[in-house]
Amino acid sequence: NETVRNLIKGNSNESKNVSAQVGDSLEFIIRVNNYSGTYANNVRVYNNLPTGLRYQNGSTYVDGRYNNDGIIDGGLYVGSFYPGNVVTIRFRATVENQYAFNYNSYTLNSVARATSDNMPGNSSSTAITVSPNNYQDVYNIQISLQKFGKNITKGEADEQSTVNASPSDTLEFVV
Repeated sequence: NETVRNLIKGNSNESKNVSAQVGDSLEFIIRVNNYSGTYANNVRVYNNLPTGLRYQNGSTYVDGRYNNDGIIDGGLYVGSFYPGNVVTIRFRATVENQYAFNYNSYTLNSVARATSDNMPGNSSSTAITVSPNNYQDVYNIQISLQKFGKNITKGEADEQSTVNASPSDTLEFVV
């Protein structure tokens, strides 16, 4: 079972769906439960983060203990365990600007998978709805443009906002 929470928004609740903006830090929580009546051999957990989420190096913890960064690169070995056992994995990712100049919200889906040597795999997903940052700034863009020139033929050295010229004079402009 995978859930997520947005650490920037101060949300301590885990959910299957979360809202975020570019730059937000998310914490993913994966609970691997052995509900079967069978011992699970060599359990591995994977999470291939979608484009738009960047794994935060050094952020993986298994049952509260630091673990090597492998959850997104080849999977994380969590051992073998008896029916009823639960392993909790936590790691963090940052929301990146997946769609430059996109001013609409979009959804990223994260999928966690667990496999073992003697049982079929299982998966769980979360949805992250990314809203654009500072949406109003799109309409407040201001551009200033100035043009200066000088008459080379008359030997003018300084650029001016107004230039006098005769036919066939050579002019130089700076924008």
